[in-house]
Amino acid sequence: MISKKMQAAFNEQITEELYSSNIYMSMAYHMEGLGYEGCAHWLIKQSDEELQHAREMASFVVSRGGKVEMRAIQAVKDEWKNPLQLFQAVYEHECHISQCINDLLDKAREEGDKAAEEFCWHFVREQVEEEATSGGIVDKLKNNGEGAIILLDHVMASR
Repeated sequence: MISKKMQAAFNEQITEELYSSNIYMSMAYHMEGLGYEGCAHWLIKQSDEELQHAREMASFVVSRGGKVEMRAIQAVKDEWKNPLQLFQAVYEHECHISQCINDLLDKAREEGDKAAEEFCWHFVREQVEEEATSGGIVDKLKNNGEGAIILLDHVMASR
């Protein structure tokens, strides 16, 4: 059985994951509006991944006898100055999610919930990859100028 504290922590993280899905979808439409369909495709995949994370977490809570509470999702931003600013926001958001996952893991340890701790490790490892990928995109844009977005758009379309 999942404790009330763990249930609350997972419900909070589920809300974070749903917000993440929404922000990436908003970013995708923004990039699509600028004509960067490859970037939009990549961001839609990110959105789908975040939605899947929310589903996995919700199923985990239910499988442990807990209750999933669907909370209000905060409205997301829908405008960025340029692609670099947008992808910097992606990187910063992934760092935020990493901290949220680390906090969830810490709560599982605090509660002595080994099943929740083991479950969280998958997301800890995934966040390392997410930060590296989004940070790499930012680096490419910074080091190669705004023109790099054309090449990135082409590469991102193949995700």
